[in-house]
Amino acid sequence: MLKIRIIAALIAIVLTALTVYIAPYVIDFYQSWSAGLSAQGRQWFNWSQAALGALIAVYGVWLWKKKKV
Repeated sequence: MLKIRIIAALIAIVLTALTVYIAPYVIDFYQSWSAGLSAQGRQWFNWSQAALGALIAVYGVWLWKKKKV
């Protein structure tokens, strides 16, 4: 059991380090990519992201209610 906890802790440390080092590159890519869009394109993209998030939330609630019954 101790081995599993040690491995889990190591995986958590590695994933945290990767997040810390990779997140700025991802953010920079997103900002430079969205800066190239027109105002209308940026608005369309933002609304598309909001709609996709809402669909994922509705699907999650549907799965939760389905499992609950």
